[in-house]
Amino acid sequence: MTTQGKRLKTIRTELRLSQEDFANFFQTSVAYISQIEKDKCGLSVNNLIKLATNYKVNLNYLLCGIGAHFLHSPQNSIKNEILSEVKRILDERGF
Repeated sequence: MTTQGKRLKTIRTELRLSQEDFANFFQTSVAYISQIEKDKCGLSVNNLIKLATNYKVNLNYLLCGIGAHFLHSPQNSIKNEILSEVKRILDERGF
């Protein structure tokens, strides 16, 4: 069974973010992110909400290990944004 810290690290790596990126996102230090990932401390409720809101992280997975890692795939969101932008540009140019 994985721990909350290991699940957070899995999420971070799936998002292709470094500990430094996460530290900047949470406005904290890399050392603190490392402590969280080693289960020496946990995320605050505010940071859990921030993570769920901004990255669509499934908190059931993060907190309990239940379900998918994300409410929807972050890669699919990026693909959809790119496709929407390409469609917009093509429409502007009459294609």
